Amino acid sequence: MISVLLADDHQFVRKAISELLKDDANVRLVAEAGSFRETIDLTVEFCPDVVVMDIHMSDERKVKASDLKSSLVDCYLLAMSLWTDEETKVLAKSFGAVTLLDKTKLASELLPFLRRYAQSRAH
Repeated sequence: MISVLLADDHQFVRKAISELLKDDANVRLVAEAGSFRETIDLTVEFCPDVVVMDIHMSDERKVKASDLKSSLVDCYLLAMSLWTDEETKVLAKSFGAVTLLDKTKLASELLPFLRRYAQSRAH
């Protein structure tokens, strides 16, 4: 089973994504965060396998990329955004993201990524 921390500063978006994650028996949502600071704190507390995080949250300018990266010990960061331009990809990479998911295609991108991750851990 994969433990996932979900981070987005919009409660409605978190609710929709958490419902999507509940459809997969191999995924356990361990916590939800509404800011970068909360994401860091909950990542340290829960040590999830994967953090699925909106790359543009309200406190993004208050948190250093290095602070987030240092909390991601043995953890994959999947960034997500409505924007998938080069600048956003560079920002996601600076936070330590292994990929940038398009929020408009999240239903078709997130679960397949998590399933591939689970399969890679099983081997």
